[in-house]
Amino acid sequence: MKLGIVVVYLVAEEDEALLDLHLSQIDKCTQAPHCTYASANRLLPRFRARIEQFPHIRICDVPDTGLRDSQEHAYYLDRLIEKAIDDGATHVCTLHVDSFPVTRGWALAVASKLNERCVLAGSLRDQKSHRKPSTDFMMFTRELYLRHRPTMLLPPEVMASAEYQRYQAAFANVPDSGVGYGFRIWSERLHWLAIPRAAEAEESYHLGSLFGGLVFHLGGAVRNHPVRQANGRQIRMAEMLGRFLPLAKKMAPDFVKDSLRGAVEKNVVRPKFDSVRTALLANPEEFLRQLRSTARIQSEWATI
Repeated sequence: MKLGIVVVYLVAEEDEALLDLHLSQIDKCTQAPHCTYASANRLLPRFRARIEQFPHIRICDVPDTGLRDSQEHAYYLDRLIEKAIDDGATHVCTLHVDSFPVTRGWALAVASKLNERCVLAGSLRDQKSHRKPSTDFMMFTRELYLRHRPTMLLPPEVMASAEYQRYQAAFANVPDSGVGYGFRIWSERLHWLAIPRAAEAEESYHLGSLFGGLVFHLGGAVRNHPVRQANGRQIRMAEMLGRFLPLAKKMAPDFVKDSLRGAVEKNVVRPKFDSVRTALLANPEEFLRQLRSTARIQSEWATI
């Protein structure tokens, strides 16, 4: 096995400790021969110098893009994957800045479950509404890439096609990064292994998730939001609003939902994210130990 780990390093200035944790966990837990293929186009110089200290990291020369948000992330991932394949990787794994392995031997354990028909394994965000591979953690074979050349996103003409509508009907999902791999696997009548959440620090918004006892994903940091410390009043407000949001989102007209989205991010999601992030960074070893103690690890991963 020759593992190519691909990571887009878009790191907020306040996230140095999170970056260090991500780097150290990959270094500590990955026993298979590996190289991390990194894009650092908008990375602060001091962070670039930090990742250059790790011998298994290769910063790749990827042309800049004017794209932002999820489209920018997908653009860099596609090009990093190509470089890993060109370098001879037998397996490629995508991670985010806020996702990392937590168990030694994780890569070998995942790769052992892949074959010519089951070509990818990855985190499953939601069984009902997000049934596609997610880029916070997905590993696939060299053969999948070379034979079918999937991309992280799909072009508009494919999204508008009858075939894609059939895919959506079979596997409801949000068509963000990773949907191109799910669609290609489905259209070629192949399969992938969906690794469910074993535990979560904050279940309401899927923050602090442990997948299969192997990989942890904080959730949200890849969007490069500024981080602010949550106070008790914010957390109480978030908990109060959180009880009514499902009903409001279901019954409210579209223009109300649009205005609600910003309020949810500011008053609900961000305080919860800050709370989980603070707990993780205060004592990563103890945080992860407690998360494992609540894990509902399933021995059989779902085949999709």
